[in-house]
Amino acid sequence: MGYEKTLTHRSHAPPSSIPTPFNPVRDAEALTFENKEVLSRSRYSHTQGQKVILVLLLLAVVAIYSECFKGTIGETLRPVGGKKVYESGQEPFRLVLIITTSKEYDDGSRGTTKGASRLNEKLVPSLVSSISSLLDDGGRARGRRWTVDVHVIAAYTLADRSRLEVEENLRKAGASQVVVEEGALRTYVHSKTGEEKRATLGLAREHRFAIKQYLNTHDFFLAFEDDIVITRQHVENYIEKSKLLAAMSWDDSRPRIPGFLRVEVINEAGKLWESKRLGDIDAMKTAKDFDASLCCGENATSVNVMGWEWNADSFDFVNLPEPIGETVALLPTVGVARAKGGFNADNAKLFAQQAGVMATREQILKFDEACTSRYLPPFDEKGDASMVNQGLEFHNVEFWSGGFHLFGRKCRVQRVVFFEKQGDFSHHLIYHQSNNKQTTIDEERFVRAEAILKFLRATAKKFADTKDYVVIS
Repeated sequence: MGYEKTLTHRSHAPPSSIPTPFNPVRDAEALTFENKEVLSRSRYSHTQGQKVILVLLLLAVVAIYSECFKGTIGETLRPVGGKKVYESGQEPFRLVLIITTSKEYDDGSRGTTKGASRLNEKLVPSLVSSISSLLDDGGRARGRRWTVDVHVIAAYTLADRSRLEVEENLRKAGASQVVVEEGALRTYVHSKTGEEKRATLGLAREHRFAIKQYLNTHDFFLAFEDDIVITRQHVENYIEKSKLLAAMSWDDSRPRIPGFLRVEVINEAGKLWESKRLGDIDAMKTAKDFDASLCCGENATSVNVMGWEWNADSFDFVNLPEPIGETVALLPTVGVARAKGGFNADNAKLFAQQAGVMATREQILKFDEACTSRYLPPFDEKGDASMVNQGLEFHNVEFWSGGFHLFGRKCRVQRVVFFEKQGDFSHHLIYHQSNNKQTTIDEERFVRAEAILKFLRATAKKFADTKDYVVIS
């Protein structure tokens, strides 16, 4: 059995002492207490009437502030006349966003520009966009307020100035806590040769350790690669659809969660735009409820948003009874035979790698039960020989974060895509902000997301009158 160690590892956590937010109710009470102490030790005598007047004045201040502010001690308070007031007496909904990043500067491979700062041009912008969106409730102010903590897992070591700039930018975006874990590449001793090796492809595994670290302190977990943008709409839809799937009566205990499809916004000046004749498509004839802005920003349209790791052959269909009561699509499960339709599930090009995962605490625990080798470390090496050296020897990015582990034969978590109701399909698309696949992947692999939505709906009509409620695995 080999061993595992860290080459260089630094973790920068925020100070343990965080200033307590201003709370007029608490601070007014403290002021009252201090004034009483001062009065009791005063060299001057005060009449009882003066004491009464002072107390009444302080009580009046408390009453005024109580009307102007709502909230609980330790919670950020917001004016009643301002944008939002959160329900009192509730703990915040704590999200942790875990990001793995392998390079500080691009090396020129995979359509990138050699020497370009991946840190400043991809990781930070993606994180800032994600944090800002996650904290933007649109003024609805319903339920618990959200907080976002960020844990960056870097294969490299940052200069102090760069690290501080990253932390500052993420806190400005609204992150409550920022942890930068550096030098996170591991080494191991090969089980057969005895040679010490560096696990350059094992960085994506490290998010499992971070999830375990936050499991008892956070409510929701997002672990993605460094160029993926996640929005609040993604999370809200995921939670809503997860509840529906959990309410279903299934034939087995296999976990089922909403899945995601990576997309890019095609550059009008690029070859793909011309070869796919995207300029000839009449946007007025596309699905009116296809909202590309949910995933990909203001420049995204029903014409220029495309995927490359999935197409019409990537989906199976099943009609589900209430509380869902509609046809849904099922994404591939690697290495698991499928009853009908679809394609060879081991075809990685059509697997719909989603570069990460989001889940509730309850779902994480169910993943851990479902996986033959465990989802959280330590991984079971005896029950799964491929997990020798805790998975570093045989497995790569596609296994850990792409989904071959979680959605394959080892865990068999089924991804579900909703598309029949207005706007549902758009919530399953996540933006690959690097936008480099369109210049490095064969053009024939690219499909327009809106065209796939039309295909899904057309196929669903064929199943409308059937009673096929058996989940295809």
